Amino acid sequence: MNRYTMASYEVLDTVMQEDPNWGTLERAVDATNPGWGGTWETAESMCNYYGPSVADLPRGQDPVGACKIYAAAEQHARFGDPLFYWYQNALKHGRYPGLDRFRLSLATSTHTTREDAEFAHEYLKDLLDGDGWNLHRAEAFDRNIAPKFGYPLIAEAHYHASQKGARERLSENPYDDKALNGLRLRLHSYKEIEPFTFEEVVVAAPDPAEEIEYVRRLLEIRPYDDGLWSDCANLAYPLTRPKALALRDGPLINAIAYSNHGPYHLNTFNSSKLIMLNIYEKRELKDRGEAWRKARNKVDLAEDILCPMARVQRLIEAVCSVDDSGFCETSSFERREAQKKLANYGAKEVCKAVYDAPLEDLVFLPVQVDLLDADG
Repeated sequence: MNRYTMASYEVLDTVMQEDPNWGTLERAVDATNPGWGGTWETAESMCNYYGPSVADLPRGQDPVGACKIYAAAEQHARFGDPLFYWYQNALKHGRYPGLDRFRLSLATSTHTTREDAEFAHEYLKDLLDGDGWNLHRAEAFDRNIAPKFGYPLIAEAHYHASQKGARERLSENPYDDKALNGLRLRLHSYKEIEPFTFEEVVVAAPDPAEEIEYVRRLLEIRPYDDGLWSDCANLAYPLTRPKALALRDGPLINAIAYSNHGPYHLNTFNSSKLIMLNIYEKRELKDRGEAWRKARNKVDLAEDILCPMARVQRLIEAVCSVDDSGFCETSSFERREAQKKLANYGAKEVCKAVYDAPLEDLVFLPVQVDLLDADG
């Protein structure tokens, strides 16, 4: 379903007629995310229609071009497709000072030129000089650029800057979004084991209990964030702990619902059920302890594993019949494995209601999750 209704367009039009500003246009473009039925064509039309009236950008910057670059980079372009190279070229040869950060994805990749490497080096250095940071791209720089062109490593400096800045911000506001995300970062080092093949090691990470608390706070301010719900499941209810058998589904269902049944989250749920089934099938659990035996004994094979897996299997097949993303391609093994397990247990009879139901009756709605249970 498209997140944009006619009423939404009317609100956008009213605001842009009365106060044509970049922030409103940016948020409107964000709502054209393909996962919610939006399209590049819709975003491009918004940019063409409302862009010329936006006046609160730096002098000399083309607002229509800036809008299209933002829409492509933030929502619609995939690495390597024509739209990706279009906006990279536009950034390289145009004047878009507020959008330079989007050049980093190519400038820190294995495909970078010396000119782009110089841009990345200066940009990342300027961030540190200005008390900023971009750890993800700094790590890509260390992995792909520094050894190739002889630059000094920069990721560790960005990591320490992120931690210092985040703790300062959090002391002033315990719900500061950027600070909470900054304190969840991990610092990676890379050892080249053969040309352009690296072994990755996490050398610094947040305390697990603290990270769960950060995710709790983030979910209070961003309760519709599918990625946060997925993180909540993995951090608070990993399948290395017995309580996950009873509590893991809730966050994963919310991740599915808030992503509008994105294939990544459907596949994660499917994989989770396969692991739960593997745990259930183990007759001997003495090595896991009494808590695991008690948790397993409360699991109903059909209600808790097979039928939810059948439900998600049907949704995955439907979504991936019209979705060409890599998440559908990479989930094929799990889909095949799930199909095999469901067939072994005669799920078409055991879960007949799931297989007979219209697809629209199987969609997930958000569920209540008591985050106070997430005690790590």
